[in-house]
Amino acid sequence: MVAVRPRLENNLIIRNRLRRKMEKLWASSSVVEHCSDKAKVAGSIPAPPTKKENEELLMQTWKVETVASKEHSKLRLRIVPDPALSQKAKRVRNIDTALQRLIDDMIDTMHHEGGVGLAANQVGVLRRVAVIQLPEDEEPLVLINPQVVSTQGQREIEEGCLSIPGYRGLLSRGEVVRVKALDRNGKPIRIKADGLMAQVLEHEINHLDGILFSAAS
Repeated sequence: MVAVRPRLENNLIIRNRLRRKMEKLWASSSVVEHCSDKAKVAGSIPAPPTKKENEELLMQTWKVETVASKEHSKLRLRIVPDPALSQKAKRVRNIDTALQRLIDDMIDTMHHEGGVGLAANQVGVLRRVAVIQLPEDEEPLVLINPQVVSTQGQREIEEGCLSIPGYRGLLSRGEVVRVKALDRNGKPIRIKADGLMAQVLEHEINHLDGILFSAAS
């Protein structure tokens, strides 16, 4: 499996772009409430993030983007070589209102982009959340903290990715995949899938593990 892992703290272009975005939106009181207490007191924008602040900055950026464009719930799809795509997402500890909003926005973004699945990394949020909706499905499947329990068999299939526009590669995927996760209400669920659903499950969980593409052997 192939994964490129650039360090976010060394990517000055990304940091400066996020910094400019926050400066532009600072005048909005609805944006200020999502910023740190230190920033409120100082009345200025925080310094570029340290290594420990990388994940918080990505989550904060998502909040700023959604507050600034309430009429449009589509999030910005991250394209290679965006650093968020190669970082491992962290487990969700609390299923709160902010997470529910993220889930809804991810579903809208997936529909807008014409995809059948989307991982939170692909919209710049390092949380273990994925949404899936196959063409025949009436409702999207929401997976929180998904984990592949087992795979059975192997097959080589051609696969693409929304975050790598125009590229398709030959990958090795399981014929049958078993996954455990929580639904959007925190209820434990188990899924046994084959065909396209098995493929999409592995693909999205790869994203959450910071693996952008898995090459067939």
